[in-house]
Amino acid sequence: SKLANEYATALRAYRERTDETPYPMRGVAFCVNIGECDEFLKEAAAAGLRARIVTGREAKGKHGQAVINAAQEQLISGEIDLIITVAKLGEGWNFPPANAAIWARAAMSEAVDRKSVV
Repeated sequence: SKLANEYATALRAYRERTDETPYPMRGVAFCVNIGECDEFLKEAAAAGLRARIVTGREAKGKHGQAVINAAQEQLISGEIDLIITVAKLGEGWNFPPANAAIWARAAMSEAVDRKSVV
Protein backbone atom coordinates (compact mmCIF):
# COMPACT_ATOMS: atom_id res chain seq x y z
CA SER A 1 0.00 0.00 0.00
CA LYS A 2 2.97 2.31 0.57
CA LEU A 3 3.86 2.20 -3.14
CA ALA A 4 0.30 3.02 -4.18
CA ASN A 5 0.07 5.87 -1.69
CA GLU A 6 3.45 7.28 -2.71
CA TYR A 7 2.44 7.19 -6.37
CA ALA A 8 -0.91 8.84 -5.62
CA THR A 9 0.89 11.60 -3.70
CA ALA A 10 3.40 12.09 -6.52
CA LEU A 11 0.62 12.15 -9.10
CA ARG A 12 -1.33 14.80 -7.16
CA ALA A 13 1.80 16.93 -6.78
CA TYR A 14 2.60 16.53 -10.46
CA ARG A 15 -0.93 17.55 -11.47
CA GLU A 16 -0.72 20.65 -9.28
CA ARG A 17 2.27 21.76 -11.35
CA THR A 18 0.82 21.15 -14.83
CA ASP A 19 1.77 24.68 -15.86
CA GLU A 20 5.44 23.68 -15.46
CA THR A 21 5.39 20.64 -17.74
CA PRO A 22 3.71 19.83 -21.04
CA TYR A 23 3.52 16.11 -20.24
CA PRO A 24 0.95 14.42 -18.01
CA MET A 25 2.20 11.72 -15.66
CA ARG A 26 1.30 8.28 -17.01
CA GLY A 27 2.38 5.29 -14.98
CA VAL A 28 2.78 1.56 -15.19
CA ALA A 29 3.16 -0.72 -12.15
CA PHE A 30 5.03 -3.99 -12.67
CA CYS A 31 4.07 -6.72 -10.18
CA VAL A 32 5.54 -10.17 -9.60
CA ASN A 33 2.41 -12.15 -10.57
CA ILE A 34 -1.28 -11.78 -11.38
CA GLY A 35 -2.32 -12.25 -7.75
CA GLU A 36 -0.08 -9.34 -6.77
CA CYS A 37 -1.63 -7.28 -9.58
CA ASP A 38 -5.05 -7.92 -8.06
CA GLU A 39 -3.79 -6.86 -4.62
CA PHE A 40 -2.04 -3.79 -6.00
CA LEU A 41 -5.26 -2.78 -7.78
CA LYS A 42 -7.06 -2.80 -4.41
CA GLU A 43 -4.28 -0.76 -2.84
CA ALA A 44 -4.31 1.69 -5.76
CA ALA A 45 -8.08 2.14 -5.44
CA ALA A 46 -7.73 2.72 -1.70
CA ALA A 47 -5.14 5.41 -2.50
CA GLY A 48 -7.59 7.09 -4.87
CA LEU A 49 -5.99 5.89 -8.09
CA ARG A 50 -7.95 4.71 -11.09
CA ALA A 51 -6.13 1.71 -12.49
CA ARG A 52 -6.52 -1.17 -14.89
CA ILE A 53 -4.81 -4.55 -14.89
CA VAL A 54 -3.37 -5.84 -18.18
CA THR A 55 -1.86 -9.31 -17.92
CA GLY A 56 -2.07 -12.51 -19.94
CA ARG A 57 -5.35 -13.14 -18.13
CA GLU A 58 -7.00 -10.01 -19.58
CA ALA A 59 -5.14 -9.78 -22.88
CA LYS A 60 -5.16 -13.33 -24.17
CA GLY A 61 -6.33 -14.72 -27.47
CA LYS A 62 -7.22 -12.86 -30.61
CA HIS A 63 -8.54 -9.83 -28.72
CA GLY A 64 -5.41 -9.42 -26.60
CA GLN A 65 -3.99 -6.48 -28.52
CA ALA A 66 -7.37 -4.72 -28.36
CA VAL A 67 -7.29 -5.00 -24.57
CA ILE A 68 -3.79 -3.52 -24.48
CA ASN A 69 -4.76 -0.74 -26.88
CA ALA A 70 -7.85 0.11 -24.81
CA ALA A 71 -5.77 0.37 -21.61
CA GLN A 72 -3.21 2.57 -23.36
CA GLU A 73 -5.98 4.86 -24.64
CA GLN A 74 -7.49 5.06 -21.15
CA LEU A 75 -4.11 6.07 -19.74
CA ILE A 76 -3.55 8.67 -22.46
CA SER A 77 -7.03 10.16 -22.05
CA GLY A 78 -6.70 10.34 -18.27
CA GLU A 79 -9.56 7.91 -17.69
CA ILE A 80 -7.14 5.84 -15.60
CA ASP A 81 -4.03 6.88 -13.69
CA LEU A 82 -2.10 3.65 -13.90
CA ILE A 83 -1.75 0.38 -15.80
CA ILE A 84 -0.89 -2.60 -13.59
CA THR A 85 0.87 -5.54 -15.22
CA VAL A 86 3.25 -8.45 -14.73
CA ALA A 87 5.33 -9.13 -17.82
CA LYS A 88 2.60 -8.77 -20.47
CA LEU A 89 3.68 -5.20 -21.07
CA GLY A 90 7.34 -5.65 -20.32
CA GLU A 91 9.93 -6.61 -22.85
CA GLY A 92 9.01 -5.58 -26.38
CA TRP A 93 6.25 -3.18 -25.31
CA ASN A 94 6.80 0.24 -26.85
CA PHE A 95 4.55 2.88 -25.31
CA PRO A 96 6.36 6.25 -25.20
CA PRO A 97 3.49 8.05 -23.40
CA ALA A 98 4.28 6.01 -20.25
CA ASN A 99 6.73 8.11 -18.28
CA ALA A 100 6.53 6.74 -14.75
CA ALA A 101 7.09 3.22 -13.46
CA ILE A 102 6.47 1.44 -10.19
CA TRP A 103 8.61 -1.63 -9.71
CA ALA A 104 6.15 -3.35 -7.34
CA ARG A 105 8.19 -6.51 -6.98
CA ALA A 106 11.27 -7.62 -5.13
CA ALA A 107 14.39 -7.39 -7.25
CA MET A 108 17.25 -9.23 -5.62
CA SER A 109 18.74 -10.23 -8.95
CA GLU A 110 21.31 -7.91 -10.47
CA ALA A 111 19.96 -8.81 -13.92
CA VAL A 112 16.46 -7.71 -12.92
CA ASP A 113 17.79 -4.45 -11.53
CA ARG A 114 19.62 -3.67 -14.76
CA LYS A 115 16.62 -4.56 -16.88
CA SER A 116 14.41 -2.23 -14.85
CA VAL A 117 16.74 0.67 -15.61
CA VAL A 118 16.91 0.03 -19.35
